Amino acid sequence: MNLHILSTSPTDADLLTRIIAERQRHAAVPLSPAAFDRWQQAQSRTAWGRTHITQVALLGEDGLQASAACYALSAVLDGRSVRVQAVGDLLHHSANPDDVRVLAEQVVAGAATAGVDVVLLLARQSPSWSQRLGFHDITPPTVELTCPPTPRPGAPMLSIRAGEDTDLTHIVGMGNTAWAPSRRFHLVRDADFIKHGIVVDRLLAGLSPLGTQRLEFFATEEGTNAAAYVVMRVTEDGWVLQQCGDRDSTGARVGAIIQALVARDPTATAPRIRAWLPPGVVPPQVRTTPSEASLGCVLARVLAPARDSAPLTAADALYWRSDCF
Repeated sequence: MNLHILSTSPTDADLLTRIIAERQRHAAVPLSPAAFDRWQQAQSRTAWGRTHITQVALLGEDGLQASAACYALSAVLDGRSVRVQAVGDLLHHSANPDDVRVLAEQVVAGAATAGVDVVLLLARQSPSWSQRLGFHDITPPTVELTCPPTPRPGAPMLSIRAGEDTDLTHIVGMGNTAWAPSRRFHLVRDADFIKHGIVVDRLLAGLSPLGTQRLEFFATEEGTNAAAYVVMRVTEDGWVLQQCGDRDSTGARVGAIIQALVARDPTATAPRIRAWLPPGVVPPQVRTTPSEASLGCVLARVLAPARDSAPLTAADALYWRSDCF
C-alpha cells in the first residue's frame, strides 16, 4: 500500500469527493452532506489553508484504504523552532480498521524523511495503536468554567466589542509574550493561522441548521489596541472556549470578558462552559472543575528528541481547541 498526496487532477478530485462523503458520515458536526462538502472545501481556500493543508490517501490493490488531512505547522520545542506535521480526519475506507495505523506509519516515515521534527495526531479519542508508534498524549485537561456570584451582580466595568481582522496582529503579540514562552511546546500562531481557525469555526456555525450554533469573537482594548480576546463556540450543549489571549499573564481580562458574556442575560441559566486552558492559568473571575466531556485529543511524537529531553506531557504544552481543525 502506498501513501498518495492528492493533487488537483480530475482523478484525485473524484477521490477527494469520496473521502469527504465518508468523513461526513462519521463527523460529529450537524451538517448535511452538501454543507459538509462546502465546509471541507472552504478550509483549503483560506490564506493559510491554501499553502498548509494537504489531503492524503492510502491506496492498495483494492483502491482507497484510508485517508487523512495533513497540516504543515511551526512550533517551539524546548526553546528551538521546529517543523510540525499534524494529522487529522483519520479514517479507514476498507474493511480493515488497521489501515489507519498503516497510513499514520507512512505519514510519520515521510515526515522524518522531509526533516519534520514533530508529528501530531488530532482525533476525537486516542487510537489504540498510538503508543506503539511512539506518540504521547499532550491533550490539555478539559475543564468547566463558572463565574461565582460577586458582591456587585451584573457585568464588570469593561468595554468589549466584536473582534476584527485588525486585532489579529495584537493577538499574535499576546501569544508571543504571555503564556506561550513558559511552555516546552507551543505552536507558532501567525495572523493567517489564527484567522483560519476563526473562519473554519464561523463557517461551521453558518452552515449548521439555523439556530443550532454560533461563533462569538470578542475583544477588549487598552488604548486603541486589543488587549485580550475570546473566541467562543455556542451550541445547544453550552459554550466551548475555542481560543483566547491576554496581555496579562493572569488572564484577568479574559475572565472579565467571560463574566460579561455570562451576565448579558441575567434571567437565563448560566451556560455550561468547557475549555482547554494553559497549564496553571485560571482567570481570577472564574472557577474550574474537571469535566468528563471530551473535546478531542492531541498526541505528539518527537521524531528526533534530544538525548536528555523527557517525553512531552499535557503539562508541557499549550494547545487551543480551535487548533484541532
